[in-house]
Order: sequence, then C-alpha cells, then structure tokens
Amino acid sequence: MGIDISFASFFRFIFSDYYTGNATIELNSTILMVGISNLFRAFFQLHGYIHFILAQSWLWWIPFLISGFALIMFLIKLFKHTKPARLNRLQMIHLWALFMQVGFAFLAGGNAEFMAMIPFLATLPAAGLITNRSTAVWLVISVIVWNLSFGILPQKIYTADSSDLVLKSIMQNTNERRAYILTDAPKVINRLEYLQIQKPLIVKAASTEPQKISTTLDSLKLQGYTIYTDCINQPSVTSRATLTTKNVIKWDTLKGYKTTTTDSILTLGGKVYLTKISR
Repeated sequence: MGIDISFASFFRFIFSDYYTGNATIELNSTILMVGISNLFRAFFQLHGYIHFILAQSWLWWIPFLISGFALIMFLIKLFKHTKPARLNRLQMIHLWALFMQVGFAFLAGGNAEFMAMIPFLATLPAAGLITNRSTAVWLVISVIVWNLSFGILPQKIYTADSSDLVLKSIMQNTNERRAYILTDAPKVINRLEYLQIQKPLIVKAASTEPQKISTTLDSLKLQGYTIYTDCINQPSVTSRATLTTKNVIKWDTLKGYKTTTTDSILTLGGKVYLTKISR
C-alpha cells in the first residue's frame, strides 16, 4: 500500500490537531475581545490583578502614569513620523508572517501564547515604515516600566495564587482522608509531584458540572473524604479562562452544607480562603 502524497494529505498532516479534535477553531465576540486584549499583552503584561494592587497603594500609580505618558508620546510620534514606504523582500516576509501569526492566534481562541512572536515579527516592517527611529525609545520606556512594575515586581511582593495555601494543608500530618476541589488543580498536582509528596484526591473545579456539584460532594462524603476547597469566596480576577468559561459553580447557592474557613492567604488578586465543606 503506497503513501498518499498530495496537497490534501499534506494539509491534513499539518492541521492534524484540528481534524482529530484535540484543538478547535472558534471565533465569536468574546474570543475577539480576548484576542485584542492578548494582542496588547504581546507587548504589555496585562493581568487581572492590576486593579487590586493599584488599590493597595498609591505608589503603584507612579509607574502606571509614567508608562501611560510614554505610550501616549510614542503614539503621537508614531502617527507623525510613519509614512508609506516600499518594504524590501525580508520586511515583506516578516509582515506576512505577522499577519498569519495574528490570524491563527485569533482562530485559536485569542491564545496569548500564539502572540509571543508578534513583537519580533513587527520589528523589521516597522523599521521600514517609521522615519524617525527615536520614536521607538518612548515605546521601550513604556514597555520596560510597565512590565517591570506590573509583571515582575508583583510576583516578588505578593503570593501568586492559592497553591501555597493548599500545599500547606496537604502537608499537615493528619489521619483525615482528604479531597480537594481546586481552581488551579494542575499547578498543585505538578508541585506535589516535584516535591515528591503523596497526592490526596484532587478534583478540578473547572471539570465539575455546576448542576452536579451536590452529587459530587455527597459522593465524596460517602467515600469517607473530608472535603476542602479554595473556590469559595474567591477574589474576582479577570482572565481568559473566566471570560471564556460558561459553566461556573455558584458556591454561595449551595444548600444543606456547612462551610468552615480553615486558612487564608493574600494573593495577587486578593485574599483566598481554604474552606472545609461538611454536612
């Protein structure tokens, strides 16, 4: 039996993930909004916790205003010094690659990872269109100040998420048979494997159907598990996941269960609680 060598088979090979169902093409108003946001994030670190840290101290407003001023100056000079020009072949190749990169990023649900190459691909075409090279200095100032202040520094000052809180609970020496329903289960699992700590039963909150949460809790209780979760009273942090996830468990509407806060931690998005759920 010979090998089918044709454009159709080659195309199917290149886009095998789409044909096998491991990836999907989606495009709607939400995805469009997320894509535009992530296009901006290709240059500037934009996180859902920024509004929280701005509310924590007026000092965070200093880099916010400096970066904003530098960005405005860049845009003014960009419109002033950008003129139509004939791009050379190398610049045209990068321009086409830029268009395709952006296009596929939007088709992939506005995925930010697909946009990581955009600043690099935009460099050569931009160099052929901007007549005043000093224009880029304002953009560099804006990007550096913003990304250092809102991308790197907060990660150093604040705890990133609730995984430390959950790990602390898991590592406590108790005889309880524990089950954890977590917002970011993969990260906790990865950290447990890295630390070579025996994993308790971990349930991904995102994979639990809202209408079946009571059934899930009852099933865990019948199996003798003590249930903990970091999902209750979670701070509202805007992200791609929260914008695109439709089925969200409304924990505050649970009836017939008793919730007890056992621990808490201040994270980038606000205070997160570890809660024990019982009947």
